[in-house]
Amino acid sequence: HDQGPSMLHGDLSPKNVLLRSGSLTPVLVDFGMSVLRKSHQKMSGGSPQWMAPELLGSLEAGGLRPDCSLDMFSFGRIAFFVSAKKLPLPKLSIEQLMEMAKTPEFVAMSWPEERSDLQRLCQERICPQCLESDPRNRSTAEETLTLFRTPRDLESRSCPSWTSVLQAV
Repeated sequence: HDQGPSMLHGDLSPKNVLLRSGSLTPVLVDFGMSVLRKSHQKMSGGSPQWMAPELLGSLEAGGLRPDCSLDMFSFGRIAFFVSAKKLPLPKLSIEQLMEMAKTPEFVAMSWPEERSDLQRLCQERICPQCLESDPRNRSTAEETLTLFRTPRDLESRSCPSWTSVLQAV
């Protein structure tokens, strides 16, 4: 989001994050829903399970103006998926997701009881900031990236590659 021109992906989900062979460096793909941050286009699609609640709630009215917080919510869902090895809100229809987006349960994630260092990092620091129900309170990509740069977090071999995804966002 801090690169020029500033662009929002618009459909961050695991299917749009590929890993390079050998290095396992994540690469964002499928920019079909992307918009420039300062454009007058509305964001009106994506993968419902990974979308911010305010975007899901706006689909019937034509979507929302571009905002980086929408991608950051999706990043929080991806962080949950990768670290917990579970889909967020599995087996729900788009109608159920749209209705649930109006409730606090939409943001809540069901974490495993025994957690790895990466799961703890995501549950305690990354997801609460990215999955904040109020988009004004969500962390930015830059703020989230700093959470991966502390010495304790870099001990996890999974964390350095996450920085590539955040730098692309």
